[in-house]
Amino acid sequence: MKKLTRILTMGGFGLLAALATGAGPANAATAHSVPESKTTKAHQVIWRDGNQVVGFYRTLVIVPYIMSATAQGVLFSFVFDSQFGVANSLLHAVGIAPQGFLQDPGQALWVLVLLGLWSGVGFCAIIYLAALQDIPRELVEAASIDGARRRGVFLHVVLPALRPVTIFLLVWQTFESLQLFDLVFVTTRGGPLQSTTVVVLYVWQQAFEFFNAGYGAAAAYVLAFGLFVVALAWGAYQRRREARLA
Repeated sequence: MKKLTRILTMGGFGLLAALATGAGPANAATAHSVPESKTTKAHQVIWRDGNQVVGFYRTLVIVPYIMSATAQGVLFSFVFDSQFGVANSLLHAVGIAPQGFLQDPGQALWVLVLLGLWSGVGFCAIIYLAALQDIPRELVEAASIDGARRRGVFLHVVLPALRPVTIFLLVWQTFESLQLFDLVFVTTRGGPLQSTTVVVLYVWQQAFEFFNAGYGAAAAYVLAFGLFVVALAWGAYQRRREARLA
């Protein structure tokens, strides 16, 4: 698990390259230098088991991560259109009143949150898949021999082994959410009534729409400071964990 955590600190490219080669954490240093595109690496990961049924469902999971946020924004702008969208057509078919979705100030932000979660599930699934494959089988077998049931094995063996990966994903998703821009820009541009004005969009509006460069720069510094604090927290956790394992 310690080797996997070191791979994660390399960034998404290093981990995906390690997974794409099928080498696992032991050969991550070599895999990190493999110059492959994100789509190719993800394709090799989801099909490497040779099971086409499993590969098909893994493909469905990874597609949102491969798609660009701009393409997602254009697609869901039509899906959640308040007048002609597919979502309202489905609601009408089951007898539910049409919803405003991206045009409703009370719903737009929640719709964007759901879209962000949907697009990030593929990356999280790849990380968790690698982490689960890295858990030594001997630990699970030893717990089962000692009388642990499936719930006990999951709570006391699997979850502790996945804790570093889970914390990494929380930090990663925090970075992604704080830097969200293109999905909001394509779908709502901060509306309606500024209900979806996220931090990066606010910086862009101040600098390039209202031509208030000083205010936009100050907001950008605040955002950078927030990201720096999150990175420091992650580094402190890593150092404390390595000291405890030493």
